[in-house]
Amino acid sequence: CYPLYDVEGKQWGGISVIKDITDRKRVEEALRGIAQGAPAAGSVSFFRSLVKDLAKALDVTYAFLAEFHDAGKSQAHTVAVWANGEFSENFTWNMADTPGNDILNNRLPSWGSDIQDHYPNDILLKNWGVHSYMGSPLFNSVGHIIGIMVTMDHRPLRKLQLAESILGVFVVRAASELERKRAEEALRDNEERYRAIAENAYDLIFETQPDGAFLYLSPSCQAVLGYQLDELSNHNFFELIHPDERIGLMTEFERKIRELENWQMLCRFRHHSGEWRWFESHMKPFRTTLGNLVAVVVSRDITEQRRLEEERLRATKLESIG
Repeated sequence: CYPLYDVEGKQWGGISVIKDITDRKRVEEALRGIAQGAPAAGSVSFFRSLVKDLAKALDVTYAFLAEFHDAGKSQAHTVAVWANGEFSENFTWNMADTPGNDILNNRLPSWGSDIQDHYPNDILLKNWGVHSYMGSPLFNSVGHIIGIMVTMDHRPLRKLQLAESILGVFVVRAASELERKRAEEALRDNEERYRAIAENAYDLIFETQPDGAFLYLSPSCQAVLGYQLDELSNHNFFELIHPDERIGLMTEFERKIRELENWQMLCRFRHHSGEWRWFESHMKPFRTTLGNLVAVVVSRDITEQRRLEEERLRATKLESIG
């Protein structure tokens, strides 16, 4: 606002310049939202808020985030979809004859209008009545495409260059969170896989500290040694070992763990019945993310194998004597 004065210095009026900053405020709010993150980053709710904020920032009707599950990237599976002012059900999008192919070929398709003229066979564009389109690939930390982010609208897209810059900001955040989501899913899958292996293996699987305190006992410990797991967890690993072998093994066991060396040992474990059974054990020590030294020990009962071997040697001796 600028005042206007006459020649005598008296104000007689003023000039005001007013600029509509609605678009700018909308973009600022959306960017502030992704900068501040979300309490459950990497979750479905986070990705939903991301596509909603993107649609709000660009003032478009549709925005969605999709990922690829197959190496050929023939289909994109949406993670979050914003359509017509609300969240929509996820869907699978065939990439053939769609703008998605340009995204996969490292081209960044942006059409301010008339996109259906370029892709007349794209069913999604027809069903949604789309005229403007903008999309970008999502790269992981090693440069592989793991998904795409797309915005579409019934109207021509305004300020295309600014819209591309805004999309670029959202894409960076979406890619990092999608990569983290997939890493967490892979970790959970691995945990389930190894848990299934440990809980269904006949071999004994222990996780211990250097002093022999148990951190984990596989269910097979009960079937093979006859102890209840809660009963066995109150004991020390070395308490199971025969006294004739215990002292030497304790010293070497702790040394191998502290030096992070794999080790193979042969010793007798006490069965709940009081019987001593021979076990062949393989130890793999490692340091946890918290810096603690632990070891995983896998032990196999070879009592019958040793008995058969002793009988064979005895028979060989008798045969030699004969």
